[in-house]
Formats: sequence, structure tokens, C-alpha cells
Amino acid sequence: MARIARSALLLCGLAASGQAQEVMVDGSGTTNPSKFFWKIMDTFKAQSRRELRMTYRAVGSGTGQKEFSQLASGNFASSLTAFGSGDIPMPQDQYNSINATGRE
Repeated sequence: MARIARSALLLCGLAASGQAQEVMVDGSGTTNPSKFFWKIMDTFKAQSRRELRMTYRAVGSGTGQKEFSQLASGNFASSLTAFGSGDIPMPQDQYNSINATGRE
């Protein structure tokens, strides 16, 4: 939850800066909050001074965690998405692998 809050604050700061560069935020995960994410994304886009491209794919918790945690199988240095959501906890070894690369 703290990560989502930090990401939202960063996005707000970027959106309010007025620079012309497009901001891209992609997420994926559980289907339950998808309508909430889409509504919030529409609100950010409508109120931003910058061009925003925001997506959320409702593909399930496991896929959301995998896309957020690793770029490819076993490569935890980066991810495919800026955030992932889930209604199941991330396995401890997967979380540890993310932290070992300096990501939170």
C-alpha cells in the first residue's frame, strides 16, 4: 500500500510539473479493483497538465505479481509494469528477490 501511495505522489508531481514529455504508467493484476484503477487513471489524465498514458490489465493476481516482479523469468532487476495488484500475498522468496536488486 505504501508503494502505491508513493507511486501516486510521484505521478501527481510529474503530472503537475507541466513538462511536455509523456508519462507512461502500466499495471496489471487482480480483476476485482480494475474498475477503480480505470476510474482513477481517467481522473489523473483529466487533471494532468502532462500527457499521460495509463493502462491496467485485469489478468489475475499471479500474472500481475509476475509482471511487476520480473522482466523475464529469474530477472528481478526490472519489471514489465510499474505496479501490480493482487488479492493474494506475494511469496516471500519473490519479494526477497525484488529487494535484493534494490527495488522496493
